[in-house]
Amino acid sequence: MLVLCHSNLVSSLPASSAISQNRHRYYGKGTESLSLTVQQTYVVYAIRQDVTGAWFFVSDDSFSYIGYPFAYPSFFFNLIDGRLSRYWTKPKITEADGQKTEFRAFKEWVSDRVFYERLIDGSISERDIFCKYKELMDMEFPNPMKYRPIVYIDNDWCQCDACEYVWENHQTDNGMLRCPQCRKVFIDPRWTEPSQQETLFT
Repeated sequence: MLVLCHSNLVSSLPASSAISQNRHRYYGKGTESLSLTVQQTYVVYAIRQDVTGAWFFVSDDSFSYIGYPFAYPSFFFNLIDGRLSRYWTKPKITEADGQKTEFRAFKEWVSDRVFYERLIDGSISERDIFCKYKELMDMEFPNPMKYRPIVYIDNDWCQCDACEYVWENHQTDNGMLRCPQCRKVFIDPRWTEPSQQETLFT
């Protein structure tokens, strides 16, 4: 799932929204600029839906030093690609005080109620698990707003336009691929969308 940030200002939340009405709980005085870049695309690694709406867990602009995804209300994004990741398991549904919460993510996160807390605390095990799934989901669907297609020069052979490295690529399961030498990311034009791909939003 890919989303595009259209606002990073807490003050832009609609006054009628449940989050805005309780924004001191989430954002202090509510005047902050969030760690998101407007017009940048983000991969969604997990989704929580509750009475306040949908929350997207993304690797925001602080990820390089905090090392874990952060949840933001869907209000701050436009949906670019609503296809659900094949690495997500069945959603976990909980209910408390008559309010239902639905959570979607990879199995280790969904099945362990303290996985995210340990990830935030810097647990090496949880960091390794998240980084493994992050790489898989980053490469899962093509992101034409951020990357260019790779050039195939002969059958399965492709060439990186950055370092000119040539390699043979047989995988077609992912919409993206990475140059083995310089690690630059490209769209794989040979990828075809799986049939009956499940989407969360239309």
